[in-house]
Amino acid sequence: MSFKVSVVIPTYNRSKLVCEAIESVLAQTYKADEIIVVDDGSTDNTKDVISELYGDVIVIRQKNMGVSSARNNGVYASSNNLVAFLDSDDTWHKDKLKHQLKLHKECKASFTDEVWIKDNNKINIPKKFDKTNGLYEKSLNYCLIAPSSVIIEKTLFLRLGEFDESLKVCEDYDLWLRVFKESKFCFCNEKLLNKRSISSDQLSFNNDNLDKYHIQSLEKLYDRYGDVDFLETLKTKYTNQIKKATKHNNMEEAFHFEQKLKEL
Repeated sequence: MSFKVSVVIPTYNRSKLVCEAIESVLAQTYKADEIIVVDDGSTDNTKDVISELYGDVIVIRQKNMGVSSARNNGVYASSNNLVAFLDSDDTWHKDKLKHQLKLHKECKASFTDEVWIKDNNKINIPKKFDKTNGLYEKSLNYCLIAPSSVIIEKTLFLRLGEFDESLKVCEDYDLWLRVFKESKFCFCNEKLLNKRSISSDQLSFNNDNLDKYHIQSLEKLYDRYGDVDFLETLKTKYTNQIKKATKHNNMEEAFHFEQKLKEL
């Protein structure tokens, strides 16, 4: 079976790294049909570098609106029903599309395992991020699935409601839970992605209170689906926020989450 794939690469002020990401797509043994780079208001030479080096790459420029907006706009502009995401600081193994697309004979969305890299060195992935079992249950607590590993049908993406642009972080956590609820999410158990932590502007590596964004997502998802899993996870996260606020003598915040817990 032959697939046509659009690759969406959001970027902001990473002219060198985005070129490495593009090169990893061009090096695929299964060729992508189109590459779309969404420049999220870069102030460096990103546009000029891409235009000079990669004439066939589609470049969309927008004012700085965040990675969710950039990914969404890339999907809107794509020509194919299969969309693969790749963040500009990550790279793919040369056989990623070849191996992963085999899953799309039966799946509308898929993802792969990855290698974590920091300061140009591989780092050990904590055991809690193991994807081989209990994936959905783990995904309720933290995001296990790297956006750069995902391929999804455009029609499914649009039906689910895209990335939530109101979330500063955890927009991937939010969307992947919607995928789990409404589709089969297939796992390619091969390390086909190099996921890199480059600097302090990568919020997903540095935000010390991601649970507040998880809560924001879960409240919305519970309203949408009425799912007991979301309800129980919210109870746990509210309770944890109460304990944390009380420990730091932030009684106003503790009261806020106590009220939310009572309302469930």
